[in-house]
Amino acid sequence: MRLAWPPPWHLTASALLCVIALALANLTPAGWQQRASIPAAVLVALVSGHLVVLSAYPAHGLDMKRRAVLIILASALLAGILSVLLTATPRGLQPSSLATTLSLLSLLLAAVAYGRWSAQPRKSRFRFLSRRGMRPAGARPSGRRAAYCVVIAFLAAAIALLSGLVHIPEMSEGSGADLGSEGVSLQAASPQDSGIDESPAPPEEKSEMSDAAGESAAMAAGGGGSAATAGSRLSGGSSASAKGSSAAGGSSSSAGSTGATGSTQTAEKKAASTAAAVAASKPEKTATATENAPASSVSAGAAVSPQKAEERPKDQSAVNSSANIGQVTINPSSVSTEGNQPPIIKSLAPDKASPQEQGVPVFWRVEAEDEAGDKTVYQFLVNGAVARKWSKSATWSWSTAGLPAGDYLITVLARDEKHAAEDSFDSKMNATFYVKAANQPPSVLELKADRPSPQSIGSKITWTALASDPDGDGIFYKFAKNGVGVTDWSGSEFWTWDTTSEKSGEYVISVLVRDGKHSSEKSSDGSLESRFTLTASNKPPAITELQAQPSGPYAAGDVITWICKAADPEEDKILYKFLVNGRVAQDWSESASWSWDTAGQPAAEYTITALARDGKHAGPDSSDSSKAASVTLSRPASASAANSSNRAPALFSLRPDKSSPQVQGETIVWTAEAKDEDADKIFYKFQLNGRDMNRWSESASWKWSTSGLADGDYRIRVLIRDGNHAPESSYDGSLDSKFTLISEIDRQIDELMKKRSGKVL
Repeated sequence: MRLAWPPPWHLTASALLCVIALALANLTPAGWQQRASIPAAVLVALVSGHLVVLSAYPAHGLDMKRRAVLIILASALLAGILSVLLTATPRGLQPSSLATTLSLLSLLLAAVAYGRWSAQPRKSRFRFLSRRGMRPAGARPSGRRAAYCVVIAFLAAAIALLSGLVHIPEMSEGSGADLGSEGVSLQAASPQDSGIDESPAPPEEKSEMSDAAGESAAMAAGGGGSAATAGSRLSGGSSASAKGSSAAGGSSSSAGSTGATGSTQTAEKKAASTAAAVAASKPEKTATATENAPASSVSAGAAVSPQKAEERPKDQSAVNSSANIGQVTINPSSVSTEGNQPPIIKSLAPDKASPQEQGVPVFWRVEAEDEAGDKTVYQFLVNGAVARKWSKSATWSWSTAGLPAGDYLITVLARDEKHAAEDSFDSKMNATFYVKAANQPPSVLELKADRPSPQSIGSKITWTALASDPDGDGIFYKFAKNGVGVTDWSGSEFWTWDTTSEKSGEYVISVLVRDGKHSSEKSSDGSLESRFTLTASNKPPAITELQAQPSGPYAAGDVITWICKAADPEEDKILYKFLVNGRVAQDWSESASWSWDTAGQPAAEYTITALARDGKHAGPDSSDSSKAASVTLSRPASASAANSSNRAPALFSLRPDKSSPQVQGETIVWTAEAKDEDADKIFYKFQLNGRDMNRWSESASWKWSTSGLADGDYRIRVLIRDGNHAPESSYDGSLDSKFTLISEIDRQIDELMKKRSGKVL
């Protein structure tokens, strides 16, 4: 595409206005930059709207009234969009930033509009004003003059563009909200150390104060003294007061030997005026300087000898946490008697209050004042180490990611490049900030149901979640079924699922946790899910008959076989349990029969009970159906006369050394207690779930190692005999006990339940 030449005057004027706006926003002295940037932003906003409309309508197809309305709308839209984008940046919305961004965008739009305008036929191209209104008829513009204007405009645009590009990185170096001037203190020494009395001086001492201040400033200007400071204390917008302190002893004699005695009064007047200009312009508070204050009383931050200014890089960074926090320190070697004064730091503040967690960025903003409007550069230090080199940006972004928790000393140095060298400073200020350890989210360890899967519809299943938080924060729980929440956030880790209205099939049960310090209520910090199957409604089994074989009567010593008959409508597997007088004789098993060896049992009436369940309704401690029968044992007629007077041993107790339940892997020692009235030797045998665990022996104890055993209930039985009654294949007496083994996770859940029940109580 061939560009039309020369370009329209309104397009050239738009480019020149962008250049002017860039200059106002970036090249204006610091004191006037804020005021100049506002009209520059407004001016260039209108230019950008005109260029957008010109790009869209480069030909005469739109009357001036509609074009003007579109220009205003486009200007407002562009300025609004860029304002929102700049507000989201760390630095925030600044007039200079908005003016610079709009100017650069307008230069780009000018190139686009020029191309679109050139592509139109000559007679249909838009012209802001007709040629008749611009020059006499028949006059032709000078092409050479127009070319010069365009070349000059582009050169100026290039210069402004470079300045704008330089400005953009400075904006990204640091950011922070505009902070008001807080209480700032300028001092060289604390009143306690330097001997400065802050109380109002009586009238007779005012002349002495003026002489002392003049002498102090003269020593600082002449370079003979060891240190000199000037400061002002601003509190809530109050006026500042000037302070001066002079070193005594050998330092004053050195100043006398090096200074010119003929110009003492002139030097004093210049130093006094300099100190007053640097300190404050509206003194309302009078200070008294003690003439005999020792040189060591000068503040450590301000006591910098002029002859050692070149050695300050390490000294100025080695600032401890007690060094004038929130107070400005002025380098005495930067104080000048020639009129130009160094910049003074007014405030140093972060955009976030201390403390903050690790990883949170903190934006520091420094405010300084230079009476002459000189360019001020800043350097930031953290715990005495340089964190950002000298830069014009008065803001700095401090990344706390990876930093250990603790207190940090933030120091900012300022200079105007006309006093202190690059390895020194004109003024500085310290601030402290605490970085605390980042909070960790909770995690779910286990999600467990009180019944195994599958279960029939209609069952009530209680779900228990086990979670932990590294910081000990309170944990909130929320349960969901197939991804849909069934509870709100609460502190309860339990949920009872009533499956009465559910359909058969597989369900995904999940628990979500949060501690309220990370994710929102619509999300979670951690989750865990478990699958559970519901089957169609299941009916329990029923016992129809309990028989004894052979048929009675029975005598002690007989073996009686009990047979239980039960039916299940769904033909589920049935488990059986047999009881003798309410005590377990055979625990749950699939065997529907049980042989009862009555040897050693006394003659009496016994109640035999059979229990049945299918594992889908009642738990192990209950049953779905039961049936009982009574049987009487008589004394055996074949008892020998020799043994008629001998009595069988009696079994009193069977106790473990550790209470039930215990974690898998524990070793439990079982001890039986028995007595024989005839003092016969007693033999013991221990059984585990009906299986012999040892031979007949005289030891009344048995060590049970649970390593490798599954969790669940176990039945421990001890048999006794004295050898005078029951044979070795039988026994004179027995006693059963139940013991439960649990997993380590079950133990943790039990402890958690006990703790929570204790808190409720």
